[in-house]
Amino acid sequence: MPEKKLNQKAFAIHRIYIKDISFEAPNTPEIFEKKCIPTMKFNVNTNIKQLKLDIFEIILQVRVVVRSEKDLIFLCDVHQAGKNMCSTEILELWNIILYEAKVAAKKEPILSVLYEENILKHDKLSSALSYILSTKLSTVAISEKNMQNIFNNIYLNDFLMLNLVVKDLKAILQRDPVANNYLTPFLYFKGFHALESYRISNYLWNKKKYALSTYLQSRISTVFSVDIHPAACIGSGIMLDHATGIVIGEGVIIEDDVSILHSVTLGSTGKNNSKNRHPIIRSKVSIGAGAKILGNIEIGYEAKIGAGSVVLKNVPPCVTVAGIPAKVVNKTNNTAVFFKEDQNNFLDCINKFQYGD
Repeated sequence: MPEKKLNQKAFAIHRIYIKDISFEAPNTPEIFEKKCIPTMKFNVNTNIKQLKLDIFEIILQVRVVVRSEKDLIFLCDVHQAGKNMCSTEILELWNIILYEAKVAAKKEPILSVLYEENILKHDKLSSALSYILSTKLSTVAISEKNMQNIFNNIYLNDFLMLNLVVKDLKAILQRDPVANNYLTPFLYFKGFHALESYRISNYLWNKKKYALSTYLQSRISTVFSVDIHPAACIGSGIMLDHATGIVIGEGVIIEDDVSILHSVTLGSTGKNNSKNRHPIIRSKVSIGAGAKILGNIEIGYEAKIGAGSVVLKNVPPCVTVAGIPAKVVNKTNNTAVFFKEDQNNFLDCINKFQYGD
């Protein structure tokens, strides 16, 4: 199997230092004369503070408390901090979007307010994206301002999410022949908006904020006509093209650099109610419009699923399948890379898919 390219780092450590340290033992020396069975509590927290546009201070807070049955034996607090430099990749892409917005505003003055409100008045990528998504997803229940604050705080607390945003935008520019700049998908493509909104709901789900996460899922489905369960696991460099009618179930796993067209369903067969009832989509898979991939199956690396196909079995890597039920109709040039040492294994995979076990 070809080696995956390593993702670029989202930040680089610039400085590490002790910000604060304290030790308290108020009941010494008497406490050491008593017989007791000590108990210890150990807490770890992090706090992120933005110092400049591209510089953040991340503080690791560690507290250790040791007690006897009634008395405090000792308490220790240590705050270690690090100054981190923001990814230049994110800043470079944001500067490109700013430039494209300025040029577009001059070419089409009637849209200048749109460009100003959504792009030009913001000082960073996360702020602009939070604004765009909150204007689309806000309701009377959660105002635009509150929604925007939620999104901004999440981007601040999980900086790696911005790296995913960058990779998703670059995927659109590389794979969608209609896209010839970053501004257009950033402002208008609902597949991109649905995907980044899902990433917010997935963050909330992983933080056990299930109610808010499910609320966002509902809004994403209503506004963008894309239904992605917040527990689904989706990698980077994803393109949801056109996006209308895409359904992605709870247990779905999608690796990096996958392309999915409209009306695709990644779900279960309805015969299995366990958590392992959904498909796994390996990296660089392309799924055509209207395809249905159902059940606890795996779609191999760089496979292509034809439009309207129904897939109910594991698909080998580097093949094209199509039809109802789907059959192998072509093999890509990379097939030999996967099965160079074991052609029999590849033929066995093909035969099982075509004709069953």
